[in-house]
Amino acid sequence: MLVLASENDESRKCVFVEGGLGPLLWILDTGLMPMKEKASATVEAITANLENSWAVSAYGSVSMLIKACQFGSMVTQSHAVGAIWIVAYLEEIKNSLAKEGAVPVLIQLLVLGTSSTQI
Repeated sequence: MLVLASENDESRKCVFVEGGLGPLLWILDTGLMPMKEKASATVEAITANLENSWAVSAYGSVSMLIKACQFGSMVTQSHAVGAIWIVAYLEEIKNSLAKEGAVPVLIQLLVLGTSSTQI
């Protein structure tokens, strides 16, 4: 799915419309690290289409992205930060990010993280 979601805007939309976001978020939350890395990259790619970004909030996945930033590998963190950065353009998600404690986590990544998490 990562290859398809990374291809272009139309393929990102297709992965989303066909129901790919829910299972990807489940993998991000419960999967093994290599799968979490691929899932986080795919979620980031899907959210690159702003029409899909609203679904991050609808799926309740803000907390999953924050958790990925806290406990994921550097690869997972980097993609989770990328997805957060993209979806933060939506006002309702900004509020969710603040309420769910994203700011301290993102600050910690900024201070301690690698250059890939310091977006």
